[in-house]
Amino acid sequence: LKNVASCPATAEEWKKQAKIWNCKSIITTVNITLKYHCLINHWRNETLEFCGEEKPIIGHYCPEFNQRGNRIQESWKNKCIDSKPSCPFKFISSDVFNYPDCLKLQVMIDNNDVNMDSGDIYRNLKIAVPFIVFLVILIICALVCFCYKQKGNNNEESRSTTEVENSLL
Repeated sequence: LKNVASCPATAEEWKKQAKIWNCKSIITTVNITLKYHCLINHWRNETLEFCGEEKPIIGHYCPEFNQRGNRIQESWKNKCIDSKPSCPFKFISSDVFNYPDCLKLQVMIDNNDVNMDSGDIYRNLKIAVPFIVFLVILIICALVCFCYKQKGNNNEESRSTTEVENSLL
């Protein structure tokens, strides 16, 4: 798995990279033939080159690589049905170079024109949640101290009132 600035944009460039990667030479334990791929990751913030098992992409979507699941999948945020040429309903993930809109998506990512998605939100939550928990604990401690102090003042008032009543009797 290698981060790259962009994927090959033509069939010739794609074949050249595939030859460099030489994925067919990799021996797998389950006898799978690996093919060269260049895809965006599922957070849409990196473009990755790797050798992987071909996967059928269904539903006019561009493919993406899910790094957590270590698998190729449909990018549900990226349909390429209105592009020229459009993605067919079903195609093989290693043939993505035939659908330029899927490759143009990498250009948008490289220029930082992508909105925050679930991956970015997840990373931000990892920072925000501990801070919020800390604030909640701090507020609870302050309330407990305040209530304890109030209870202490009430006891002194009731004792002094009782002493005054007893002395009057």
